[in-house]
Amino acid sequence: MSPLLLTTLLFILLVSSVTSTRWQQHQQPLGELAAQRVDLTLGVMSRCPDAVFTETALDSVIERVNDKVRLRFEYIGNFTDSSQHDVGVTEVGGVVCKHGDQECHGNIHQLCVQHALRPSRAGKDYDLSPSAAQRKVWDFVQCQNYDGLAQIGTDALAKQCLGLVKGPKWEGEDGIGACANGDEGRALLRDSVQVSKKRGIIKSATIQLEGKTICVRDGGEWKECPGGHETRDFVRQIEEAWRRKNGQ
Repeated sequence: MSPLLLTTLLFILLVSSVTSTRWQQHQQPLGELAAQRVDLTLGVMSRCPDAVFTETALDSVIERVNDKVRLRFEYIGNFTDSSQHDVGVTEVGGVVCKHGDQECHGNIHQLCVQHALRPSRAGKDYDLSPSAAQRKVWDFVQCQNYDGLAQIGTDALAKQCLGLVKGPKWEGEDGIGACANGDEGRALLRDSVQVSKKRGIIKSATIQLEGKTICVRDGGEWKECPGGHETRDFVRQIEEAWRRKNGQ
């Protein structure tokens, strides 16, 4: 082997080694030091006009901060053993919903999709990143809202929206239909109502950031919004919370 060829080969190996080392050093911290998302919770009722208005208003917000938030929908209702519901009102899975049984079913549809696309399943049970899965949940809710309150809570609309957003399948033992019309969906609803009660979420829609209420939409008006209720206000508050959480 000529000296020139040997020198060239050694140089290539050296560059390759340095590049590989730097790549490993760059990759290692990502799992340990990856940016933490902030918790953004929407306390809603699926057939509530204020909820639909708020979700529509937040669409441009989610577009900008989806990768910085851990988005959760929680639902408002009362348990049948509570004195806070009207006698004679029917229930679904032990829960009474303000706008009737159909709203309970709408809540369950949305909870089942949220559960199916939860972040812990990313890369395991479906080939989506947590951000992409979260966005799909959001798009499913927006699809239901677009069709109008009257259809929210029907299986037909849920199936249609799953198809439009290319979401989880409806059919099958592990499909959204089995969840929505079985014990799993009712358990998800009960758990969500309990979470709302523990967090003091009683108005639809309530927006909470890191467990603190930052704005409420109730009776067609924005209330309790010290940081503002415009798109830029929500984005600013989320980004500020994200920077604090990540030491920036």
